[in-house]
Amino acid sequence: MIEEFDLCQSPLEGRNLIEASAGTGKTYAIAGLFVRLLLEKELRVDQILVVTFTEAATEELRERIRDRLREALSALEGKEPGQDDFLRYLQKTRRSERARALLANALSCFDEAAVFTIHGFCQRTLQEKAFESGSLFETDLVTDQQELVREIVDDFWRIHFMDASADFLAWCRAQNVSAGTLFDFARGYGRRAGLRILPQNEEAAPSDLEQLCRSSFRELASAWGQARAEVESLLLDGGVLNGTKYRKASIPQWLMQLDAYLEGGSLLPCFDAFVKLYASSLVAAVKKGCVPPRHRIFDLCERLGEALDALANAYQTHLIGMQQKLLAYLQSELPRRKRRQNIRAFDDLLDDLHRSLTLAAGAELAASVRQRYGAALIDEFQDTDPVQYGIFRALFPDDRAPLFLIGDPKQAIYSFRGADIYAYLKAAGEVSHRYTLGCNYRSVPGLIAAVNTLFSAHLRPFVVEGIDFHPVGEGTREKAVLALDGQPDPTPLRIWQIGRREEEKTINIKRVESLLPEAVSSEIVRLLDLAGEGRLRIGERPLAPGDIAVLVRSNRQARLMQQALQCRQVPSVLYGSESLFAAPEAQQVWRLLAAMADPADEARLRAALATDVMGMSGDEIAALARDEAEWERWLETFRDYHGLWRRQGVMTMSRILMTREQVRPRMISLTGGERRLTNLLHCFEILHQAALEHRLGPEGLLKWFGIQIHEQPERDEYQIRLETDENAVKLVTVHK
Repeated sequence: MIEEFDLCQSPLEGRNLIEASAGTGKTYAIAGLFVRLLLEKELRVDQILVVTFTEAATEELRERIRDRLREALSALEGKEPGQDDFLRYLQKTRRSERARALLANALSCFDEAAVFTIHGFCQRTLQEKAFESGSLFETDLVTDQQELVREIVDDFWRIHFMDASADFLAWCRAQNVSAGTLFDFARGYGRRAGLRILPQNEEAAPSDLEQLCRSSFRELASAWGQARAEVESLLLDGGVLNGTKYRKASIPQWLMQLDAYLEGGSLLPCFDAFVKLYASSLVAAVKKGCVPPRHRIFDLCERLGEALDALANAYQTHLIGMQQKLLAYLQSELPRRKRRQNIRAFDDLLDDLHRSLTLAAGAELAASVRQRYGAALIDEFQDTDPVQYGIFRALFPDDRAPLFLIGDPKQAIYSFRGADIYAYLKAAGEVSHRYTLGCNYRSVPGLIAAVNTLFSAHLRPFVVEGIDFHPVGEGTREKAVLALDGQPDPTPLRIWQIGRREEEKTINIKRVESLLPEAVSSEIVRLLDLAGEGRLRIGERPLAPGDIAVLVRSNRQARLMQQALQCRQVPSVLYGSESLFAAPEAQQVWRLLAAMADPADEARLRAALATDVMGMSGDEIAALARDEAEWERWLETFRDYHGLWRRQGVMTMSRILMTREQVRPRMISLTGGERRLTNLLHCFEILHQAALEHRLGPEGLLKWFGIQIHEQPERDEYQIRLETDENAVKLVTVHK
C-alpha cells in the first residue's frame, strides 16, 4: 500500500521507499529528513549516509542540505519561516537549546558530511575497510580501462584467430571481423556482468565442411577451363532462358566473375551472381515449353554453392562461439590483470564491494559499516541495478538503521542510464513503508492537470506491472505563469499532429524530419515576436530565448533544430551527449597535427590547409602548386610549428597557431562558428592533458588522438561543451 509521505510525521525507522515524480520536492524531502535525523536521532553529519548517482547531483545535494540546516537554525532562533510548513513544524516542536546546539554543530562540521556518489561511497568503504573486504591496499582508480581491454582482446585474437584456417580468416575479412571490431564488441558488452549470448554455442571450427567445399572447389576449377566456351554458348545462344533474369549483357560478366573466383583460390566470399549458374536456377528461369540448358558445370556450381552456404552458416555459428569465449575470457582476465596492476575502474568499485558483502566475512563488513552510519538516504534510486541494490540491501538488512530510498519509478524504464526496472520492483517489494510525494511545486496547474489526464487514460501507461502512474496535485508555491495579453495560457500542453498526404500509405519519416525543425523554429520565432511586442510575458518580464527548451531524441536531430534556428537568427545552445571526438573539428585537428608531425609530407600539408582551421579553398591550394616560393613558405611554417610542438608542447604551439593564422575570427565567421571554435579549443585542451598524462611526443599524441576519434570513449570530459552561456534556446537530447 502506498501512503502519502509526511515529512514532519512519517517514522524514521526501517526500510522506506519514497516515490517522487518530477517537481514534487524530492530534494526538499531529503534535506528535511537529514534535519530530522540530526534532531530526533541525534546523529552527527558524518553518520548520515547520503548517496546519489552523479558528481553534479552530489554537489547540488550537499549545498541544499547545508542551506536547509541554516534555515532550520534560523527558524529555531526565531526568524519567521514564511510559508514553509517544515520550518513551522520545527519551531513548534524542536525550539530548544539542545536542538539549536545540534544544528549549529552540524553546520560547523558540515565539511565532514557523508554525501557521496555511489562510486565514491564504495571507494571510501573499500579503502577504509580494506582488511574486512579483502581488498588490496593503495589501489589506484583509473577512469579509463579501454587500453587494458584492447590488450586483452588483442591477446585473444592472437590465441584464437591467428592459427585459424585461411578460409575462415578470409570469411572474417569479408564480414569485417577483426581485432578492432572484436574490441568494439567487447567494449559494448564485456562490462556487463552475467551477460550471456544466445544461443550458447561450443562448436569447433567446421573443418569437415571446409574440406568438402575445398574438394568441390577443386573439381569445379579443374572442369571449368575446358568447359567455359561451351557453357557460355549454352547460356547465350539457346534462347530458352527468361531474358529478364538472364540478360545477355550480364552473362559474360558472371563468367568473368567465375574466372576471377576460381583463380583467387578463396572459398568465401563467393560472388553474388554465382547462384545464377546453379542447375536449379536455370530450370526455374526457362521459358515455357523449352528445355533448360544442361551441363556438368551447372551441377558442380550448385553442389559447391550449397556447401558454401552451409560453411558460411557454420562460420557464423563459430563466430558467435568465439564472441562467447571472448566475453568469458574478458570477464576473467580483466579482473586478474587489474588486480596484478593494483588498479580499479569505476564499475569495479561496486562489484568489489558487492562481492565482499556476499562472502563469509560479509556480515562482519556490513556490521562495521553500520557502526559508522546510523541512517542512509539513497537519492535517484530509480537508476539502481541489482549490484547497487544488493549493496544497500546487505548493509541495511533490517530495522537497525533507517534506510530511505528516494526516486521516480517511472524513470526506472530508462535502461540507457543503467537502470534495472526489476531491481527497482524487487526493492519496492521488500520495504517496510512505500510512500509517494503527492504535490507538484514546479509546474503550473493546467500542465499538471493535462499530464494527469494523459497518463491516467491508460490502465498501464508504463507497460510493466508495478510501475504505476499516480496523479499529483498542485503545490502551493507561487510560480511564474506564461501569459498572453495579461491572460494565463489556457492550453499549457499541446499535441501537434502531422497529417498524412493522400498519396502516402504511411507518413514518410524523412518528410517529418524536414518539417519538424521548421515548424518548431517558426513557433519559437512567433513566441519571441509576441514577447518583443510586450504581449507575451513570463511572470513580470517578457519571454526570452533562455526560457525555451526543445527536447529531441538524438544529437543529429538537435543539429537540424539548431540549423533551423540559426537561419532565423535565434540563439541556441546544444545540451547533448555527443563525444567531442565525433565532431568534425576533431578530424580537422587530426589532419592539422598530422601535417605538423611530418612537415615534409606534402599531401598531409595540403589536407591541413584545406581545413576550416587554416581556411584555404581548393583553388588556393591548387595555385600553390604553381607558386614554388609560396609553397616553400608553407612548408617552412609547418616545420616551425613542428619545432614549437616538440620544444614547448601542443598547447603553446596551438596558441601561437591561433594567433598567427587568425583562426578565431575565421572560425567565428562560419555558420555555427561559436560551436566550431568551442570544439577546436576543447580538442587542444584534451590533447594537452593527454600529452602530460601519458608523456607523449608528436607521433605518440597523434596516434592517441586517432584512436580516440575511432573509439569515441565515454568520459564526461570528452563530451561536447556548451558553446555559449548567453540567453539562448536550449536544445536537449533525451539521453542528456
